[in-house]
Amino acid sequence: MFVRTRGETAWQAADVALASATDRRILLPPVAAQKPVSLELYLRAYDDRGNEVLTWTEPVRPREIPLRYDPPRRGYRRTWFYAVTGGVLATAVGVTVYELTIAPPERVTGGVSGH
Repeated sequence: MFVRTRGETAWQAADVALASATDRRILLPPVAAQKPVSLELYLRAYDDRGNEVLTWTEPVRPREIPLRYDPPRRGYRRTWFYAVTGGVLATAVGVTVYELTIAPPERVTGGVSGH
C-alpha cells in the first residue's frame, strides 16, 4: 500500500501482510495534522512468489480518504478541571472557616476590674 497526504509529492510505502483471504482490515499509518486533510492511497498486492495479483487504483488517480481534525478540548470543558477546581475551593473554604472560628487567637484580650 502506498499512502501520502494530499498535496505531497512523495508516496510512503506501507507493507501489509495478509494472513488469509478473509482479512479485510488494514491499519493506515498515523497522520500528524492541525487541520482537516485527505489521505491519498493506492494498493498493489503480490503473492508469495512476487507476482502482482491485484492493483487497486493508480498513483495518478489515487483513492482519497478525507480526515477530520478535532482540536484538543479546552481545559475548562473537562471533568478533571472541575474536580481540581472544586477540591482547591473546598480546601480554601475549610481553612478560612477554621482560622476565623475554630482556631485560638494569637492574643487574648481582656480587662481587669476591681470590685
